[in-house]
Amino acid sequence: MSNRPWPDGDATLPFSELVKPVCAAIRRAYRLERVDRDSDVPWNGPELPESMRAADIEYDKRLTAKGLAFDLDDQGREAIEVIVGIAIQLGIEQGRRLICSGQDVVRELRSMRRELMTAPYPTKDDAKEES
Repeated sequence: MSNRPWPDGDATLPFSELVKPVCAAIRRAYRLERVDRDSDVPWNGPELPESMRAADIEYDKRLTAKGLAFDLDDQGREAIEVIVGIAIQLGIEQGRRLICSGQDVVRELRSMRRELMTAPYPTKDDAKEES
């Protein structure tokens, strides 16, 4: 197994090429089964500005049972792919905001990376408490 290199220079990858390997790794590491296709997935995270959204629908509406059914039936995307896509969109927005803020981008990215490596991650119990 080999890592795919980034394009030359500062060229970007298509969004699907960011989502697919993350979903594949999650599926390889876990036995995933959608808990209840008839219930909504609660969302209490930030929302992207309308002009930056990949879709014309807010995350809390996209993560309803109806929204997820549309993604599956019309787009062929499972809930995990939608959720990982949201996470990547939030990361892109965080980077955009960082660049626009005038802060020292390299210093802030290093700080975020340190936090990523040291901050505690939510547990299964945290997810139960939020729902």
